[in-house]
Amino acid sequence: LEELATGGRVVIVASGTHKDRRVRNLGFPPPQWQDARALATPGPGSGQVAYATSKLANVMTMLELHRRMETLRPGAGIAVHAFDPGLMPDTGLDRDYPPRLQRLYDVIAPLLVRVVPGATTSAASAVQLAAMAVDPAFAAPGGRYVELDRDGVPSAQARDPAPAAALWTASEELVALAG
Repeated sequence: LEELATGGRVVIVASGTHKDRRVRNLGFPPPQWQDARALATPGPGSGQVAYATSKLANVMTMLELHRRMETLRPGAGIAVHAFDPGLMPDTGLDRDYPPRLQRLYDVIAPLLVRVVPGATTSAASAVQLAAMAVDPAFAAPGGRYVELDRDGVPSAQARDPAPAAALWTASEELVALAG
């Protein structure tokens, strides 16, 4: 944080999969929050649950960093936001599919962008991510959760400050920054 210029930005990539229920989750199971240590040491289980839970951790981290920013960098005006880039079918989501399904997916993927709410291209998401990093519209104050190209609302679970503070402390310990 000490390397960020005054008025800088931190944009954390998140996902709508961090929410318990949502039409746009397209069958993704909801996150199952335990604590950061459980997420850092995955065992057997659903990769989709782990993904959704990691995205919940991203939103919790954004909100906790936003809460702490004035203490960590007083007067620096650094904005912290989270960005849900939407479903991007062109990012290799089919990489583990059998070859025949990959070919089918490659035909269907462009259609998904046109018909599935919340689906977009990686290029369109990249433009929005870049804007969040440099556009004055995203200057401090921070704490915004942006879904595609509009402000959204993080899940109630993500907005709970107690587990977010615990995540922060555990994250410091996991990367050996504490004490």
